[in-house]
Formats: sequence, C-alpha cells, structure tokens
Amino acid sequence: MRLILRQIYRRHLLGLLFLTSLILNLGLGHFAFPPQGNGQIATAQPTNANQLVQQGVDRYQAGDFKSAIESWQIALTTYQTNNDRPNTAIILENLARAYQQLGQLDQALDAWQQVASLYRQLGDTQKVGRILTETAQTHHKLGQHRRAIALLCNPRTENNEVKQPLQCQEQSALGIAQRQGDRPGEITALGSLGNAYQAQGEYDQAMAWLEQGLAMIEGTDNSSYQANLLNSLGNTYASRAQLNRIRANFRNNILVQSQPQNVQSLTISVFKKVNAQHRSSLDSAKFSRKSVFSTS
Repeated sequence: MRLILRQIYRRHLLGLLFLTSLILNLGLGHFAFPPQGNGQIATAQPTNANQLVQQGVDRYQAGDFKSAIESWQIALTTYQTNNDRPNTAIILENLARAYQQLGQLDQALDAWQQVASLYRQLGDTQKVGRILTETAQTHHKLGQHRRAIALLCNPRTENNEVKQPLQCQEQSALGIAQRQGDRPGEITALGSLGNAYQAQGEYDQAMAWLEQGLAMIEGTDNSSYQANLLNSLGNTYASRAQLNRIRANFRNNILVQSQPQNVQSLTISVFKKVNAQHRSSLDSAKFSRKSVFSTS
C-alpha cells in the first residue's frame, strides 16, 4: 500500500512540474562548490595572497565577477611561483566558476582541465572525479553533449557498439565516484548524465540515469538533490510526451491522404516539419537549463 501511495505521489509531483515548466528552471541547479577563501588557504603562504583570495570571494559573492577574477589571478601567480599545487588548484576552481558566471566557457574549460591535472598529480582521485563532472557540465552548456557523456560515463563498447545495459568506464566521473564511495559525487554525475542524454533527445536513457539517482536519494533527507532530479525527470517526461505527439500527428497526416501519388511528397513535407518542431523543442530545453547539477 505504501508503495502504491508513493507512486501516486510521484506521478502527481511530476504532473505539477510539467504544468510549471514554463516558470521553473527544470535543469539541474549549478553552483557547485562555493569559491574558497582563507579557510582553505595554507597559512605558510604570503598574507597578501590570502587577502587577495578572500577579496576575490567577497567580490564574487557581490556579483562582481570580473574583479574577483583579477584578485584571484594575482594570487594564482604567487601560488604558482611557490609551486603550491593545492592552493593553485583551489584558485583555478574559483576562476573556472567565475568564468562560467560571465559566460566565458572556453576559459572555464581551460581552468577545469588544469585543475583535474593538478589533482591527479596530488593523488586526490575523488576530486578528479568531481572536477570531471564540472568539466562535463561546461561542455553541456556549450551544447557539446557527447563530450559531456564521454567524461561522465564513456560507456563501454563491444564490437564498436555500446554495451547494454550501459557500463561506465572506471576513469569516468561516475566510475570514479562509484569506486571512491563518493555518494554526492555519484548522484551529481548521474543527474548530469541524465541531462546530457535528455539534451540529445535520448529520453529513455535520460530517465534511466535520473531514476537511478533518485533511488540513491530515497531514505535520505537531501531535499535539494531530490528536487533537482525530479525537476530534470519532469522535464524529460514533458519532452518525450511532446515528441510522441509530433510523431502521432505525422502518422495521422499520412493516413488521411486519399491520393497515393501524394504520399511521397506529403511524407517529405511532414518529416521536415517534424524535424523542425523537434529541434525547436530541444533548443527550448537547452535554453531552460542555464544551470546544471552540482556537487556540494
């Protein structure tokens, strides 16, 4: 009985999310880790660098992203000069997020790649996995969904075909999170993976990953993760329903034609219309997801 009630509740909630999809941002929310300040900076470093880091944090929180970048870049030079890789990685993370806020995604990608390299050198595998997820999210924002999927999962192949059910490579973001027992990192990767497949129009695969993330959250009190996953799942259901309606209209338009000689030209015409409508729905979904799922 409790299972039935839970299913009814979820259907009702997904219905509400569908009705409010024009108002809510149905993407997975992105503001990953907040910019890190003096509490994360080694005290052995020059005080001036620490002050610059905190100054950057204050400016970032005030919405002055350009000034935050200026402060962090000066501090970054100090840490790099002293070969302080841990603090260099922290500053680069902060810079990547500031670049994303300004829409400078290429600069953000460059920073994320440097961060991942530093954490590999430091042997912090869990952080590598989380940074791969953040990098994938940036690719997602650029519309590079296949690249995002490769970083998040890089599904195993057999005879040049993706194995079913999907199995992620060990060095992917999801594979690392699972090996490290990083539950928040795993849920984040699953949500991001679901979004990437949804943006590709692969709705069944998207729902499978999002449902897997929801299953991990059930029984916990992490309402923010649950809300984000349900939002994305509701958006995916809505997109699939719209595609099914387009396909149904296509079939109906073909069936109502009484002249066989007109079928070929009608098929071409309707196919072009269906393709345009579907592309439009995908573009709308991309626009609604200005943010992506985050770990915290």
